[in-house]
This record gives sequence, structure tokens and C-alpha cells, in this order.
Amino acid sequence: MEALSLYELNRTIKEAIDELYPMSVWVKAEISRITENRSGHCYLELVEKDSNNDEVIAKASASIWKNTYKMLAPYFAMETGTALSQGMTVLIKVKPVFHEVYSYSLNVTDIDPTYTIGDIAQKRKMVVARLKEEFVFDMNRELNLSRAIRNIALVSSKTAAGYEDFINQLNNQELKFNYNVELFEAVMQGDLTENSIINALDDIISSKTEFDIVVIVRGGGAVSDLHWYDSYRLSYYCTQYPLPIITGIGHDRDVSVLDMIAYTSLKTPTAAAQFIVNRSIFEYNQLKDLINDFSASVQSYIKNKQVELEMRKVDLKAAVSDLFVKKRHNLSMMEQFLDLSSPSVILKKGYSISLKDGKVARFKDLHKGDCIMTMLFDGSVESIVK
Repeated sequence: MEALSLYELNRTIKEAIDELYPMSVWVKAEISRITENRSGHCYLELVEKDSNNDEVIAKASASIWKNTYKMLAPYFAMETGTALSQGMTVLIKVKPVFHEVYSYSLNVTDIDPTYTIGDIAQKRKMVVARLKEEFVFDMNRELNLSRAIRNIALVSSKTAAGYEDFINQLNNQELKFNYNVELFEAVMQGDLTENSIINALDDIISSKTEFDIVVIVRGGGAVSDLHWYDSYRLSYYCTQYPLPIITGIGHDRDVSVLDMIAYTSLKTPTAAAQFIVNRSIFEYNQLKDLINDFSASVQSYIKNKQVELEMRKVDLKAAVSDLFVKKRHNLSMMEQFLDLSSPSVILKKGYSISLKDGKVARFKDLHKGDCIMTMLFDGSVESIVK
């Protein structure tokens, strides 16, 4: 039985591919892995996934040789605002090649950045639409933010510059507000970003500390890393989170889905920290105004009561004076009445008073032989009753 050698078989495959694809062709694929070696060559692992179940249905290795990569990389970055990165869907022009020793691969000769821009935007648009259809898009923004932010759960990487920027901004504020910041470390870029941040958020809920707010920040990094924050799973999880979430992961030219659904989105960790400081300053001023208003109100109340008391003193003095006048008049009238009722006045009018045993005599009490004393105005007369 005749048999081909391995070289002959591979040679046949190579010739077939060269004949079938004599020219480069445009291919769309997702970058599952990207590396750049010391020589300046770039190596890609390309995949295509089933749209229904996200399973890989095709895979190929690709190379961008040094001279080509020097032109394509800056061109792509300038047009998209991001570098080629893992997880990105690209439209690339490739020449399929087959080598008898190194097997099958693709040589990248060109790239269309407009396709990637559109793909990122389309994926983001689909995630946003899904969240809105599920009526969860605005849920985190509808939470109540504590008036006095004290306990802050920070999701970041301790070695990242963003972590230091956030802490420094909190510590350098003039009013010296005292914040309790607890770091929950997470991977902020790459394949592990989604699960790592969700795990950190779970740890916050399990913590004994009652946090007022969650802050998610990353420092530096390429804009391309933002697509990790367009994840439906991560964004949906954050819409269901019971605490307000502030993000400082953005970029001047782009906004992730996580930024869109967060309670507040800031461009940098420094801006996120300043948002909290500004909130504290606002509440501090509100409280200070309230205290001043209360103090002024108390002072006004006391002043009004003092005026009222003075008026009452004047009224009381007038009332007492009137009372004294009335009482004096009454006493004068009583004195006149008593004067008119005096026995001497009565006797002076020609009346007399008969006394028996020193008391005014009554007819029914008199008996024959009783001795009575009759008082006249100008003297007295003793008489015997007959």
C-alpha cells in the first residue's frame, strides 16, 4: 500500500491553501490572547464563538510581523482610542499560510479599526438595551446616599496608582473629615476582572462593617481595558446591589456600561474621592446653617419674650395702679358709709339709743322695773320701766 510521507502530506496541504487563498482576505474574529515578544512581533490567538451559547467554534493562531505591527498598532490606537487587547473583536486582513513544520497560521497584513469601534459600541448598546428591558438600568441610582458618608468600601488593586490617588485625595482635604476606608482587593483588568470584582462586592456584603458607599476605581491602564466593564453579568449584579456605587474607572473618550448604571460615575479615582469630600462639605455646611438658624431662632425667641415680658411688666404696673385707685375709692366710700352709720352721727340727727346692761335695749326684752340708759347727742338719761 502506497503511503505519503508527513512532509508530502503537509506540502500538499500548503499548496492547496496557497492555491485557494493566493491573496489576503478579510476575517472577523475575537482576540482571545495577545502577546508581543522582544523582537517586536505580535502573536494572536483568534477565536469565533457561537452566538447562542458562547462556545468556541473556531480557533487559529495569527502573527503580525514587526514591521507591519509598527504601523498597525499606532494606527489602530489612534483611530479607536485603544490598543489591541484580549476580548476585542477585530476585522483583520490575513494571508492563510501553512508551513510543513510550523503548521497552519494567519499572517495579519491590515486591520479595519472602524469595525472594532462599531463592534464595541454595538455590544455595549445591546447590554444597555437588555438592562433597560429588564427595568434594572436605573436601580442603583435610585438608592439613597447617606447624608454623612463615613464607612467607604473601596474595590481596587492595592498596587494600582488609582488606589493611592483616591486615598491621598481623601486625606488631603482641608476640613479633615474622618473617613473609614476598607480595601477589598480585585483584579481591575483582564479576564479575571468580572469575577474578581463580583467576589469583592460579595465580601463587602459579608463584612461586619455597615458601609455607606462602595467605590470602584482603577488607576491608569488603556482605554481598551474598559470593555471588561461592559459585561452584562457585572453590570446586572451592580444594579441589584444594596449600596450606592461610585465608579472611577472611566476615560475622557469613553464610558463603560458599569459607569452608566452606577449611582455616580467619575473619570478618575481622584475625582471619585473629591465627590465624597464635596458631599461631606455640602452636608457640613447644611448642618452649620441649620445650627446658625437654630441659634438665631432661639435668640429671636428670647428677644421677643423679653419684649413681651417688658410689655407685661408695664401692663401689670398699670393694672396694679388702677387696682390701687379703685381700692382707695372703695375704702373712701366705705369710710363715708361708716361715718354716716356712726352712732354719734345718728344721735346728732336727733335720734337716741337706749341701753340695757350696756347693750341696745329691745322692747320685748324690757320688764317693769328695768333700768335703762338713754343716750342723747348731748348727754344721757337713766330711766325705770313702769
